[in-house]
Amino acid sequence: MIPADPAVVQLRHVARGATLGLAGSGFAAVAGFGLAVTITHGLDPADAGRFFALTSGFALLVSASTFGTEAGLARFMLRLESVSDDDAVRRVVLWAVVPTSLVATAWAVLLVTHGDTVAAWIGIEGGRARLLGWIALALPAAVLADVLLASTRGVGSLGPTVIGDRLVRSGLQVAVPAALLAGGGGLVAAVLGWAAAYLVSAPYAAVTAVRSLRGRAGAAPATRRPSLQESALDQGSGIGRQYWRFTWPRGVGSLAQMGIQKADIVVVAVLLTPVDAALYAAATRFVPVGQLAVQALQQVLQPRFTAILVHEDRRTLTTVFGVATSWGILLAWPLYLVVATTPSRYLALFGERYADAAAVVVVMSLAMLVAVATGPVDTLLVMAGRSDLSMLNAVGTLVLDVALCVVLVPRWGITGAAVAWAVAVVTRCGLATWQVRADLGVGPDRQVLLAAALPPLCLVPPAVTASAVLGPAPWSWCVGLGVGLTAYAAALHHWRHELALPLLLPARPPRTPTTAPTTAPTPPTDRPTTPAEERDPTCGLETPYVP
Repeated sequence: MIPADPAVVQLRHVARGATLGLAGSGFAAVAGFGLAVTITHGLDPADAGRFFALTSGFALLVSASTFGTEAGLARFMLRLESVSDDDAVRRVVLWAVVPTSLVATAWAVLLVTHGDTVAAWIGIEGGRARLLGWIALALPAAVLADVLLASTRGVGSLGPTVIGDRLVRSGLQVAVPAALLAGGGGLVAAVLGWAAAYLVSAPYAAVTAVRSLRGRAGAAPATRRPSLQESALDQGSGIGRQYWRFTWPRGVGSLAQMGIQKADIVVVAVLLTPVDAALYAAATRFVPVGQLAVQALQQVLQPRFTAILVHEDRRTLTTVFGVATSWGILLAWPLYLVVATTPSRYLALFGERYADAAAVVVVMSLAMLVAVATGPVDTLLVMAGRSDLSMLNAVGTLVLDVALCVVLVPRWGITGAAVAWAVAVVTRCGLATWQVRADLGVGPDRQVLLAAALPPLCLVPPAVTASAVLGPAPWSWCVGLGVGLTAYAAALHHWRHELALPLLLPARPPRTPTTAPTTAPTPPTDRPTTPAEERDPTCGLETPYVP
């Protein structure tokens, strides 16, 4: 059954934002996958491995510089706006932008002066070693773009992120390197073309962030709620101090989380060879593609969880968490199941040289099935104010990942790196699930079990049967996939109400009654309504998505 208000109000926000985010994430997924195909076909395996190692290192430095600002802005901006403190909202943004920009600039200076030493670790020597110095110039722009776009998401506006990050940046990061490689460029040209995309997305992020903040000034009702002040803000402490007291543990956790996602590529390049790093990076490229759908949901859920937790509505929190988990499974599991059952088909996209990584694909697919099934537990944990637990989870599992890589990679090669990564990811999700259930009493329900049953039942049997009956020809895979997707669509239609899928459709405006309504008036609630709620029953939660 589709949940009733106020859960429906929150879920419609999630659905609307997620639909917009999924459109951008779909494009970014195609672009990211196209970049991997372009690099593996346009460069030799050694240089392809160096490209993936350099871009992974760049992503780690961006995470080290932004330092959890996305979670901090998502937690503070709506809370400050709800008590009509526009000046404090602007101060929070400044507290996020200025320190992160300074840290990014410091990293850039360090790379410019010592880039040749870092480049030597992955086999880049001579004139190409100065490549890292040029990449570093894009680092402050990348950090500025991330923080400013996070500020627009902090007030529920996902449009700037979709346009500036998902469409513009992702599109340029595949189009420019592809054009340079087609024109005869090599590793240096490809990496510089990839990094230059941030020089375009950063100005766009600055313009849209200023416009978004100006457009929302004074939007919240001028009413202060004592419970909100007591539970969300410490009136005796400065905004900057409160912001960073919450954010720094999340920053450490975000850096560790990014380390789990990217560090294994660098470790493989150092412990083995750049060729192995290229093989490993190509084999794992499907993981972030599936994660984009989940991240689109999580970015919308951050301000939604904040709004629900402020009003201490446990029933709505449980409903929104369960439905969001189900939607994440329905979106991401099909990709991971298809890749896990047909790893050779997936690896063939990168060329014959990348066909020896089937074990990596299977191990990571199974780990991601578990990770997606746990739902947005880390997002909920952070928005509930437990960024310290999130940090401990991420740091502990990063240490576990690196330790297992050091032990397993020399013995099992890139399969050892995949096993280490899978153990770390499952451990982190398991810890967060246990902590959310213990602190908030939130966990999966029967709706999640239904969502988890449909993808494997609909997609796996047709794929296995087609391969066994029709042989390994590419067209047999297409037949199995087509039959499976048809069955999957039919199952989703049949169980659409149990999975709350109608909420993903645009809400129909209510019909104007031709006669006077005969329904009885709504009985009074136990809690008296505030003046803000009398004007707006959703208390400002239905925030518009400003493009």
